[in-house]
Amino acid sequence: MCGRILVPLDGSVCGEHALREGLRLARKVGAEITLLHVLHPEQSVYTRRESGVFEARQVEHAKDAAHNMLAQAAETAYLEGVIAKTVLIEDPETHPVRAILEAEASSDLTVLATHGRRGLRHFFLGSVTEAVLRRSPKPHLVVNGALALSRAADKGGVPAAEPQPP
Repeated sequence: MCGRILVPLDGSVCGEHALREGLRLARKVGAEITLLHVLHPEQSVYTRRESGVFEARQVEHAKDAAHNMLAQAAETAYLEGVIAKTVLIEDPETHPVRAILEAEASSDLTVLATHGRRGLRHFFLGSVTEAVLRRSPKPHLVVNGALALSRAADKGGVPAAEPQPP
């Protein structure tokens, strides 16, 4: 039975695609959904910087953006007829992989996005999805966000590039 679905969100367009797929599945099976975001400077689209230096105002901006992202995702779930709860983890010591693994304890399925990174980008940025899949005994639905982006761009829809942090 799939009564609780976890959808970790990172603020990316790929994550939005995972949200849509998670909501579609939740609607079909009558599941509730948990929307999770980890405010982690090295992983967040909102705070990622080449220099690795994060100013206090950037962190505050990232918190505001994360709250807004989760609120919009919860509103989307509501409009889709899906019960959703949001979880924002603001502890900078909590890595997204650990947070997802801990949140999976109360979920039946996790819907994860993959950005489709390869080569050096994958080596340096890593893959949260890959790390979760390697460590978790739970079932997962992996959504190829990169493929969805390229198809949408071919049709003149969603931009093919990730949003740049402010």
